[in-house]
Amino acid sequence: MGCQGIFSKHFLQWQAVSAFRWSRCFWNKIRMIRIMQVAPSIKGVEYQRMQRHSITIKLDLPQQAVAHTEEYQDELMVLLQPEVSYAVCPECSKVTGSPHDWWRQKVRDLPIMDKKVYLIATKRRFKCHSCQVVFMESLEWLRPYARMTKRYEQYLYKKMNSSTVVDCCSKENIGYSQALGIFKKSAAIELEEHRKDKVTSLGIDEFARKKQRKYDMIVTDPVNRRVLEVMPDRNRGTLEEYLKGLEDKKDIKSVSIDMWRPYKNAVKKILPEATIVIDKFHVIKVASDALDSHRRQLQRDKERKKKLKGGRFLLLRNLEDFDEEKRDKLSIYLQDNPDLGLGYYLKEELRSLYRVTDRDYARDLFRRWCLLADHSGIRQFTETAATFKRWEEYILNYFTFQVTNAFTEGSNNKIKLIKRRGYGYSNFSNFRQRILTECAA
Repeated sequence: MGCQGIFSKHFLQWQAVSAFRWSRCFWNKIRMIRIMQVAPSIKGVEYQRMQRHSITIKLDLPQQAVAHTEEYQDELMVLLQPEVSYAVCPECSKVTGSPHDWWRQKVRDLPIMDKKVYLIATKRRFKCHSCQVVFMESLEWLRPYARMTKRYEQYLYKKMNSSTVVDCCSKENIGYSQALGIFKKSAAIELEEHRKDKVTSLGIDEFARKKQRKYDMIVTDPVNRRVLEVMPDRNRGTLEEYLKGLEDKKDIKSVSIDMWRPYKNAVKKILPEATIVIDKFHVIKVASDALDSHRRQLQRDKERKKKLKGGRFLLLRNLEDFDEEKRDKLSIYLQDNPDLGLGYYLKEELRSLYRVTDRDYARDLFRRWCLLADHSGIRQFTETAATFKRWEEYILNYFTFQVTNAFTEGSNNKIKLIKRRGYGYSNFSNFRQRILTECAA
């Protein structure tokens, strides 16, 4: 009994230990199974987290596949692999699949998230079995021998169009001569496209390139709203040479100019069928300058200088732009200086003339204005009336065609911004190209 009791006691102990070990192994196995089941979900969570912090961008490069990418601190390298193993011979237009040789070339592309992007492209040469010509494979997105994609060159061109070449070189880390070459090449292509537009009206004006009364001439298309040409002077011969080179001269119906005789003579000679229109803003400006000149003449009198001081703004601003307070101030100013009242009346009457739509009625009002100016006793307005009489026909042509040089004058303001942004241009050719590209609609 004693032995049996001892045996049974040890048996029970062994059974308990075995049960404990079995249970521990069981729960370990269960734990491992759970970990194995959770592991894919952990990987899935990590993948989803990566997806939430990344995007997929289509490179849009025909017949090219992405083989590998490497990302660095400020660069992204993309290895490209051709998707086709053949090419079309440029000589006989037959398909050949025999590569002659190949090499890899590093090409810069559009930046992504402020990172420079470089494409490692495979350049291949093929040999045609039919004509035995060895030729380079043509890629739609890359010019031959270029180190930049076409879209990156267009990107640079747009940046240089809104800033300067030097500024673009600094930001994109490229050479000046390379950037300037891209700008000139892209500008020539763009300007060639614009030359296909039909021109029915011209605007001619000048702007000062230098302070020493150095004027350049600008010719615009006010209908399509673009600058057609920039010339280094405003001489009659220069304008005639340009007008001779125009295609479809018979399509040009009107030419808007200021009262500069060389413009009129050149247009009448080369474009005899076009109607010359004197810009209405220039006409009003001549009358405003006459009024201001009269004011300055009176202000030379020391006794009247104090009364006349501060009147330039009141006299030259349009009456409808004044509020009630300014109108009262103008009324008091004219009462104190009655000899300026007639000049101010003539200036405002000339402005109101351009609200008329009928040419015959406008002619009557215009001649009446010239008569009043002649008998005003104000030297400046007498001279202005004499000038207007010489240009009467061309001034009244406005009431037939209703064209102005507003776009041309706006282009002159834009040219001033271009000149200021570039700190002046010593090279007229570069200056001209810059104006033509930035002022092209």
